[in-house]
Amino acid sequence: MPSPRPRFRVIGKFASAYMPKEYKVWKEQAASMIKAFNLDYGDRPVAVIVNCYVLKPKTSKLPFPKPDVDNYAKSVLDAMTDAGIWHDDTQVQELRVNKQWAD
Repeated sequence: MPSPRPRFRVIGKFASAYMPKEYKVWKEQAASMIKAFNLDYGDRPVAVIVNCYVLKPKTSKLPFPKPDVDNYAKSVLDAMTDAGIWHDDTQVQELRVNKQWAD
């Protein structure tokens, strides 16, 4: 799932940002699956390859999926951080992202 833009709400005089519930659920599920691999990179530098296979809508004429690859990468990196396999995604020194329609 690509990372959506944060939403904002105003309560009284204060504004707060939040992410949509659908995204939070996806990220929790992804982190849970990632934890099952028992990875631990500590604070070492890492390289990450993200391959995204997106279901093509019946009405799309685009040769490739929307949105931008950086939105897909952000979701995956955030889920990996939540899974605790590294201290922070600033450890990622190399990132390759691919998106394409699923067969």
